[in-house]
Amino acid sequence: MYNPKLNKSGKPQEFKGVYFYPFLLKDEEYYEFIISMLSFNKNTTTDVNIVKMSYLKYLLICVQYSFADINIGEKLQEILSFITKTNVIILYKRAEDDDEYFSKTSFSIKFDDIELDEWKFEKIREIILEQNGVSIKYLDEYDKTLEESLRFVYRNSNMANHEEQIFAYCIYMKMSIQEVENTVTFYQFGKIMDRIRLMVNFETMKPLEVSGQISFKDGKTIDDWLSHIPKRGRYDDILVKQESFVENNDIFKVSGQK
Repeated sequence: MYNPKLNKSGKPQEFKGVYFYPFLLKDEEYYEFIISMLSFNKNTTTDVNIVKMSYLKYLLICVQYSFADINIGEKLQEILSFITKTNVIILYKRAEDDDEYFSKTSFSIKFDDIELDEWKFEKIREIILEQNGVSIKYLDEYDKTLEESLRFVYRNSNMANHEEQIFAYCIYMKMSIQEVENTVTFYQFGKIMDRIRLMVNFETMKPLEVSGQISFKDGKTIDDWLSHIPKRGRYDDILVKQESFVENNDIFKVSGQK
């Protein structure tokens, strides 16, 4: 049973007798590869044969075509072995009369002596993503048109890259790079950085608000740095909620005067 509370302390998630450990910051190469692989959304295709595939089969057959220089099967075995601390082998059985979609081919993953069929990989994918700070919901919200709009909005962004954020984290937490990379998971890093941003914003802006030097037209106030941080949608920065649009648009305001 997946236990989200384990992510806070960086402990492994157990599934069918196999323990999946989260990535530490020092595991950046493995992290980037597998998160990239597991972020593909096969349901965006119009080909029903692909939609009906297991996610494991989809990676090994469809996604593989886009990576001529990388054997995805071998790379998955390597990374799954790393995060489970077991010997991992991906197995398959293919019928001679199979079609182009490998519909008669069955895959499985063997973790030492524990063998799981290809459909169990759906849960494994969810565990790996969630315990490393990536939401399945966030991935499922993918929209090609909105993604292009999002890139346009952020075209001039000066947001610090991952390396720069680690340096900032080290400075703020007064920890060495080696200590941070060897002890902090990607999940913990993301959550702590979100809290640091909120704290710095609160400590900088709250005194100005209290003194009356700044205020908000809608009556809102600066959130306390211990306020709940809600999960943001993938396109929250470019989409306006209906109620907010109606509230702030004059076309929906009816005057009581005749």
